[in-house]
Amino acid sequence: MTRTFNHSTEQAEIQRLILEGAIFIINHSGGKDSQATYLRCTREFNIPDSQILVVHARIPDQDWVGLEQHIHDTVHHDTKVVQAIYKDGSLKDFTSRVEAKYASKPESPCFPSRNQRWCTSELKTQPISKWIKSLDREHGHKLFVNVLGIRADESNERGNRCAFSMAQANYKKADLNANGRTVYEWYPIFDWTYAETMDYILECGEEPFWTYGEGVERCSCKFCIYSTTQDLKIGARLAPEDFDRMNEIEIRTGYALSFIHKGLKLHEIIAKATKKIA
Repeated sequence: MTRTFNHSTEQAEIQRLILEGAIFIINHSGGKDSQATYLRCTREFNIPDSQILVVHARIPDQDWVGLEQHIHDTVHHDTKVVQAIYKDGSLKDFTSRVEAKYASKPESPCFPSRNQRWCTSELKTQPISKWIKSLDREHGHKLFVNVLGIRADESNERGNRCAFSMAQANYKKADLNANGRTVYEWYPIFDWTYAETMDYILECGEEPFWTYGEGVERCSCKFCIYSTTQDLKIGARLAPEDFDRMNEIEIRTGYALSFIHKGLKLHEIIAKATKKIA
């Protein structure tokens, strides 16, 4: 079933940008939304292959096993893999950043929160933005469309965004629209539901990442601040060593990873869920 782009103005803008030679940067997390976004861009909008680049922000201690291979298997463009780094040049990941925040300021929460989602900004947005700016310096590209698999029904905050806009609100510190660069942000599946997204992937002859088959609802970090109880239970089963590491940090620091579970630690969330089932 082919879906039409409901917003004619945005569709016209995309076609204009194609004609003007814009480079479309498709962010790919390996999850269903990224996969459907890539499929839709390459199948329905006639974007030339030469104007498409794919990028994945690696978070080695949070990415699921096989994630980068899944991206490789489901895209026909080369994928640029980026990772955040510290000022000294060493690689940054979620665990080391949590530990560093706790060591420097133990009286403040070391995990991200709804209002301080440094995990997204530091580990995904910033390294991708840095790479986009390098395309300007190294290849002279000045016009970009940053493409993300964001859907409105994921949260109230996302529902209040625009499906097509200048890349400013979420990239203030990245300074993307500067030095002659023009960067737009586009969400091709913004008004799709979870079911529509999954159906589209299957209709295109592909399978979503393996964790969905295990019951995971969001193929984000293994243990995300937004993880549901179900996702945490499945994560504990599929990645026990990573679960134990996160749980140990919670107990040692006194802070909870997930703010949506009223301050409960990971082992407490699962114990509570298990007790309810029993």
